[in-house]
Amino acid sequence: IQHIYDLHKKFEKIAENETTYEEFNTEDADIILVAFGSMTRNIKAAMNVLRKKGIKAGCFRPVTLSPFPHKRLEELAELGKDFVVVEMNMGQMLKDVKYAVGGKSKVELVNRPCGEWLSVEEIVSSVEKIREKSYATSIFIPKSMKKDFRYTFCPGCDHGIVIRLVAEVIDELGIREDMISSTSVGCSVFLYDF
Repeated sequence: IQHIYDLHKKFEKIAENETTYEEFNTEDADIILVAFGSMTRNIKAAMNVLRKKGIKAGCFRPVTLSPFPHKRLEELAELGKDFVVVEMNMGQMLKDVKYAVGGKSKVELVNRPCGEWLSVEEIVSSVEKIREKSYATSIFIPKSMKKDFRYTFCPGCDHGIVIRLVAEVIDELGIREDMISSTSVGCSVFLYDF
């Protein structure tokens, strides 16, 4: 049991010294766009468009996902900031952001599953709809994927992209009911959900 306590102390020290993030225009922002990885470029561009439209938007990019920058997001939530998490998956980071803000702020999700890119225009439009309260969570889901479950792929993993492409082909050919598929172990087993 002591080993577990030692590992926990080690992780706390790592979290204190190694957690990194970037933020842009968060000081005066009413709404903060949150994304990791390559999607950060698009949320920065969306932030600039939103600001030109009179919406005080900022950006927050966790550089380290583990340890996650919970403390800074909590501080921003305490200042009354709301958050829009932008992801190319089914919202894995959404859970971290919600945990970090602890119910002190609104947290919304703009996403497209399986590594599908979100354009600047789609992000801007989604933020405007969120502000109008008429937003549907996912922007695109292939017909084969419309079930009550969530996909979880690691950031940067290509499994989601391949599965999305397979789902689109299945839809286009109209062969869902005639298919039999087999998968290897690992994340590719999510193919059975189609």
